[in-house]
Amino acid sequence: MSGGLARLLALLGVVVPYELAARLGHLFFGVEVCPMTVWRAVARLGAACEEYVEGQARFYGDARHEAGSPQGVGAVVLGVDGCALGMQVRRKRRRRQPGQVLAPLPKVEEGHFREVKTGVLLLPSERVEPSPGRHAVVRRVLCTFLGDADRIFERLWAKLCELGWLGPQTVVVIVGDGRTP
Repeated sequence: MSGGLARLLALLGVVVPYELAARLGHLFFGVEVCPMTVWRAVARLGAACEEYVEGQARFYGDARHEAGSPQGVGAVVLGVDGCALGMQVRRKRRRRQPGQVLAPLPKVEEGHFREVKTGVLLLPSERVEPSPGRHAVVRRVLCTFLGDADRIFERLWAKLCELGWLGPQTVVVIVGDGRTP
């Protein structure tokens, strides 16, 4: 399978179930693949994205790197929050036979939850009023991490640097509930 096809299948696989992504891949690209192939493509793309974001955080987090750009922006709003995500822990992978309906997954056991942190960056200057009394933001930049608050802030810092939004006069407003697990 070519890298281009793998990327297209992976993009389908992140928005629809793998089985449907495989059928759509056949309809769109004329290539028959099994749902497991889509899953593998999604896993590889996810691993590559994670590696890129980790490298970005290391690069911008290095003390030798000058943070920010000469101009930056006036203000940035950074919203951050977390939620608990139940992790299914199974010794053996479930396999569905043709025509079989799988039973619901068991209740997530205590201690099998992980904290997912999500941060959103936006510029107040990009706020618009599409209709009277209704406000929206033109662009949002998201960062999500399955881990602790320090790691999400490393990623958010890297994203701010990459976007060139940080400067000597930039005010960063952080909105969050301030709770840690």
